[in-house]
Amino acid sequence: MPTITFYKHEPIPMEMHKVKIVQQLHLLPTEQRLQKMQEAGFNTFQLHNKDIFLDMLTDSGVNAMSDRQQAAMLTADDAYAGSETFYKMQAKLQELFGIENCLPAHQGRACENILATRFVKPGSCVIMNYHFTTAKAHITRLGGRVEELVKKEGLESRSDLPFKGDIDLDALAACRRNGAWIDGALKQVLKRDGLSGRDAAFASRIAYGVMQSRIYLDRCLARCLTQRPEKLEPLLLDILRVGAYQILLMDKVPVNAAVNEAVEMAKAHKLSRAAGLVNAVLRNVDRRRGEPLAFEDELEALSVQTSHPRALVERMVGLLGAEEAEAFLRADNEPVPTTIQTNTLKTTAKQLRASLEDEGVTVEPHPWLADCFTVSGTGDLEGLRAWREGWFTVQDAAAKLTALAAAPKAGSFVIDTCAAPGGKSFAMAMCMEGKGHILSCDVEEHKLRLMEAGAERLGIECMEVRLADGRVCDEALAEKADIVVCDVPCSGLGIIRKKPDIRYKDMASLAGLPTIQSTILDNASRYVRRSGTLVYSTCTVLPEENERVTDDFLSAHPEFTYESFSLPNGEYVPGHITLWPQRSNTDGFYLSRMRRRTHD
Repeated sequence: MPTITFYKHEPIPMEMHKVKIVQQLHLLPTEQRLQKMQEAGFNTFQLHNKDIFLDMLTDSGVNAMSDRQQAAMLTADDAYAGSETFYKMQAKLQELFGIENCLPAHQGRACENILATRFVKPGSCVIMNYHFTTAKAHITRLGGRVEELVKKEGLESRSDLPFKGDIDLDALAACRRNGAWIDGALKQVLKRDGLSGRDAAFASRIAYGVMQSRIYLDRCLARCLTQRPEKLEPLLLDILRVGAYQILLMDKVPVNAAVNEAVEMAKAHKLSRAAGLVNAVLRNVDRRRGEPLAFEDELEALSVQTSHPRALVERMVGLLGAEEAEAFLRADNEPVPTTIQTNTLKTTAKQLRASLEDEGVTVEPHPWLADCFTVSGTGDLEGLRAWREGWFTVQDAAAKLTALAAAPKAGSFVIDTCAAPGGKSFAMAMCMEGKGHILSCDVEEHKLRLMEAGAERLGIECMEVRLADGRVCDEALAEKADIVVCDVPCSGLGIIRKKPDIRYKDMASLAGLPTIQSTILDNASRYVRRSGTLVYSTCTVLPEENERVTDDFLSAHPEFTYESFSLPNGEYVPGHITLWPQRSNTDGFYLSRMRRRTHD
């Protein structure tokens, strides 16, 4: 096989292709190719065709084309939209992928621009096996980032891998765990840098605070910049946000310290040329902190003041009215109480409380949940003796209600269809006194290991973990379960106070969730025995993901009906309820209980 040599002088094998139509190639010496790249400012679009050996910027390159490719072009229609060729392609896309709409475009680079503008937001992570220069440019200019997760074998020129574009699934799982949400990413960073105690608390407050207040911070920065904040390099903008957050929203941080630290951060990240800009902008932020911001209308004011996108603000106002919507949005920015549940399989609430207080933890009984506490001053929870002994698990009060609504008894057979990270399965195991069988399923394999580790720590032996897709029926389980729990994937708009980045989700992107939720619920219902219980829950407050899903399900399944129950605080629930953070000081949560009739 012939080889050519590139800049680092490694021999690169050159695969040979049999072509019938060719264009003359120019292969300049290595030094000249490097010179031409330097002259073009390493912008491939500035290179002349005579300086290019392999064209990677056009569809499949223009240097060679087979006789069949040329023939197909000559026999095809010469138009995209409106041509028979277009309609054939559209039909095939609908057949193979179920694509409803197909937008004709002239070429791939235009498509990149359209898709990026529509879907990429500041902070978006775009997974690729590889990218064109322009594809990355479209993503990064909008504040997103690209993660190339191609299998390492795909980068080996001599690999005999049939398809070299396969995604590395382990890397994808890690990216989703650690990069999707700030809580996962922050945990990894704190561990990496060995931060604990006050240092970890300070870093966490800044990270969460900046994410919570991003819209407000950007508005304050905008009046101190000559360009829109989103036009800045993403890293530079983040440094400015951190500095502005400390100046505007952290009383105990001196202004000089915040500014100087931001300047040093810029230098440390090779942004020395921007250090002067950072200093000037943050000094100006401080000078103007007392000036009121200008707003076009009340919705924009509420959006900026609570740092929620306008579309979300409009939706909440439509659901709750202006006054309570504001209370909901402000609750998203409040500190989250840490609620723990006593593991009654191993200890008592009294013993747990004594152990925690011995280690300096502040412990208060939960106002309406038995064997549960709110705690503070814990430091690293996993460093506590009670954690290591498996005496408690962390779970918000709203999520605990799922287990109470399911009401499993010792000896029950329970299926938890979307169980990860396992909290509801753990709570039900305690309700069952560890007797019976809980089948805890999830579609992501790495989450199964987390559930297994949690069950082992808590001493739960009645729980079986299984890889399963909640949308696919296992006929062996049909009508076998006493209780089936469906805590389905959702928009997560009820847990923004825990995951502040959720607020920046594109509302339009959530439209497909009810279909997935309905499919899981419909499939799960097949596992419920006659007179058995079906529980449906989400951590969102949107009716289209909640009561509309269960109402539609009951309309299609007359063998099921809502079943009333009572909350531990005595509140009567006529089959389903939405909990709101501003009302109950819990996560936003939807919970419904349905009963299968004895006779269909």
